[in-house]
Amino acid sequence: GPFIGELMSSHVMSKEYAKADPVYLSKTCALTRIYSHYRPVLGDGNCGWSAVAFSYFEKLIEPANQEMLHSEVARITSLNNLLNTVGLQEWAHEDIVQETIDLLKELSRMSESCQALESSKKLILQRFSEFGVANSIVYHLRLLASAWLKTNLEHYKDFLPDGLTVEEYSRNWIEAVNQEIDHLGMVLLIDVLLKPASFSVEIVYLDKNEGSHSNTHLFRREDSNSVPIDPGSPVIHLLYRPSHYDILYKDAISMPVMITSTLK
Repeated sequence: GPFIGELMSSHVMSKEYAKADPVYLSKTCALTRIYSHYRPVLGDGNCGWSAVAFSYFEKLIEPANQEMLHSEVARITSLNNLLNTVGLQEWAHEDIVQETIDLLKELSRMSESCQALESSKKLILQRFSEFGVANSIVYHLRLLASAWLKTNLEHYKDFLPDGLTVEEYSRNWIEAVNQEIDHLGMVLLIDVLLKPASFSVEIVYLDKNEGSHSNTHLFRREDSNSVPIDPGSPVIHLLYRPSHYDILYKDAISMPVMITSTLK
């Protein structure tokens, strides 16, 4: 199936999750009152990375954020210096990085068109349906997260899994193809990709405890006193159940909605 599925009603999500485990039914039913839609992500070992990558591009094309596209081209390009700093040779990663840059540049050009939003949505979905492009973008983000860890180790070293050096963790958990993202990997990805773009991330955590309550955590830029730096910043919403991420939406009325297709 595709890396990223079509936008669907959250009621479809509730039924699909209940098929996976009936204990999720009451929790996902409660979520339908908060989130109108969801987008399923292929469970191929890359779903957390894919969900963040797709959401990043999708958030950038919203009318309020389109002016950021130009600056994001420059910022993401400048992160090549980060990769070079940790010893990655440019010839080894330039083709991978170029897929991300090319998509940003194309979206930036399209943002000046009166039909920009619909065309841009279709382009992002198209790129993420192309195996080589989607894998390159995801692996680019893996390299950025790994390099961010290595260059900011003091900040993250206490969160490394017991017994693993930073090199071992990076090689086996971050850079390994089809290795699902763990909590530290998600934090690194948010810190290097989303927070500098002033995007916040809310993750809804589904567990198998009884009841309809789901825990949520908001990752956002904060000062040293935990006061948000960008209190009104755009928010990406993700849904996590053990070993899998999908994308949530609070209001997607203007987007085309599929209510029949499913993604295994």
